[in-house]
Amino acid sequence: MRLRLPSTAQVLLAAVLIIQIPLWFGQGGWLHVWRLERQLDQQLQKAEQQKQVIQELEAELKDLKSGVTAAEERARYEMGMMKPNERFVQIVTPNALPANPAESPGQTPPASTR
Repeated sequence: MRLRLPSTAQVLLAAVLIIQIPLWFGQGGWLHVWRLERQLDQQLQKAEQQKQVIQELEAELKDLKSGVTAAEERARYEMGMMKPNERFVQIVTPNALPANPAESPGQTPPASTR
């Protein structure tokens, strides 16, 4: 019996396939680079969100340092504080639905009294 040797085209095709394996699946292969690019995009998006939060906090800090109005507004809204001889008026619309169905319309946060 005589052994049949592969043709030149078959040898070249096998060599090309063997060379392609590290390009696709190796340490610096396409799949690894694609995964790293996805991770980079996620990190950049997270960094952008954190930049926005920092900018908002810096603006709030600047407001609190520059004047009393921001501190007064915060005290009124978060702590329900009022000035002496000031009346609290809350307007409730009858068609307004509460955010939480268990809440009643009278449990909404205090409105500005200016």
